[in-house]
Amino acid sequence: MRTPELYRRIGYDVEVEAEALECLARLDHGGCFRALVRLAEGLDLSAADAPEGTVAHLLLDVLQRVNRRLPRRPSERDACEEPARPDP
Repeated sequence: MRTPELYRRIGYDVEVEAEALECLARLDHGGCFRALVRLAEGLDLSAADAPEGTVAHLLLDVLQRVNRRLPRRPSERDACEEPARPDP
């Protein structure tokens, strides 16, 4: 997989991101947490040289993917889904 230039400049490690998601898939929440901490600690925001908010959006994207993969009880799943919109 080719790493985008911005990721290289800020030290974003796609392999650590993949490790976090793999841990989550194995229900290893502690391992997922540790990988996400390593991912965040490895960032060099002073090197970003990117439009304001780009790094924040990148991290938000990762956290949204983690959130979608968290196992939920059936009652919690329903609460997380958007309500169906009635037909006009």
